[in-house]
Amino acid sequence: MGRVSISEWGCLIDGAHQERRKLFDRIINKVQDREPPGTSWEFKEVKTKGWTLFPVGQHRREFLRFTNEDLRDYTVDISVEPYGKMLTVHVGVVVAGAIESWDEDGWHREEMSWEEETMLSDWVSVIFRSCREACEGLSEDLGKEGPFKEETEGPLPVW
Repeated sequence: MGRVSISEWGCLIDGAHQERRKLFDRIINKVQDREPPGTSWEFKEVKTKGWTLFPVGQHRREFLRFTNEDLRDYTVDISVEPYGKMLTVHVGVVVAGAIESWDEDGWHREEMSWEEETMLSDWVSVIFRSCREACEGLSEDLGKEGPFKEETEGPLPVW
């Protein structure tokens, strides 16, 4: 049983390559201001294995991970990394374990009720919106213009 991403969002912020910590702080503050119930956060360091086609060695990457005490199988993981003079931002909702089924209506886990799925969608939407607004604020501070896409990719409805 691995971890599967069920919703993703990302952006590039031009000229923000030195603003990594500032963006993490903005995201945390935006989430805390909204007070989503049962939410906590921590930083997790991950060591990558490098690319198989172009061995570039191992790289350490720090993720900001949000968890919810009522949604223990789910995390929202946020990566913020400089890339040239840009800052790359990746946000993903990750579920531990396998997805039971996929269809035109989305994803389904056998043990998740409609009420639980709604609660997950609400919680994730608060985190995603906080992240998008933090990115927009940093971009504006740097004198850059968006727009940042509002849509996420994946089967979990996020608004």
